[in-house]
Parts: sequence; structure tokens; C-alpha cells
Amino acid sequence: GRICDPSVAAPSAEPRSDKGAMLPAAPAPAAPAAQAQQVAPVAVAQAPAAQTPAEKPPRATVETKLIDGKAIAADVRAELKEMSDQLEKDYGIRPGLAVILVGQRKDSQSYVRNKKRAAAEANFHTVDVDL
Repeated sequence: GRICDPSVAAPSAEPRSDKGAMLPAAPAPAAPAAQAQQVAPVAVAQAPAAQTPAEKPPRATVETKLIDGKAIAADVRAELKEMSDQLEKDYGIRPGLAVILVGQRKDSQSYVRNKKRAAAEANFHTVDVDL
């Protein structure tokens, strides 16, 4: 698609170069020999000068907030454990995690081990299948 740039004027019937500068007008039809000496100069518009950083419009400010991902993760896990315990107390249902590990890749084994540890902390039942 075409990106619209507000600094470039809309298309017009006047010929322009690919950089937006006006091109010289097409030459007028040949004049009689007596008038050949009176040729009007052709004005060529200059391309706009490049904007300096000081001329750019100010950017909108965005409010930011510093967060602690480890603290948030700990809160989420604690809440999950509470919900799991409540589910088991109220209905006798214990949430679970089933893992099927295919092959002997060390990175996959580490990933599964960490998921099982997190599941145990949340009081989930786990089932392992190694293929």
C-alpha cells in the first residue's frame, strides 16, 4: 500500500519529480524567428529543505510504570495455588498437568522439569510420558 506523508502535497496536474519538486514546464510551441530572442526564463521550485530534529512536531508523552515480573509471577502462582486448593476442598477435583516428552533433548527436559516444579507448587497432579 501507499503511505501518506502529510509533508508531500496532494497530486496535481503540474508535473513533479519523484522528490516533489516542480519540473520545468514543457517548452512552448516554436515561435516565429523574430520572437525567438524573447524567451521567458523557466522557474524551477526548490525541494523543501530537510527538517532538522528541532523542527519536528513534539511526540506524545506516554506514562510508564516499572513492574517487577518476578513478584507478579509469584503473586499469580500463589493465587493459582489458592484456587487449586479451593477446587479440591469444594469439589474434590485436583487440577493436573500431563506432559509427553519425545526424545532426549536436554532443553526440552529442562523445560518439562520446570513446568512440573511449578505444577507441584500449585498443588497440581502431574503425569509424565516419555517416548
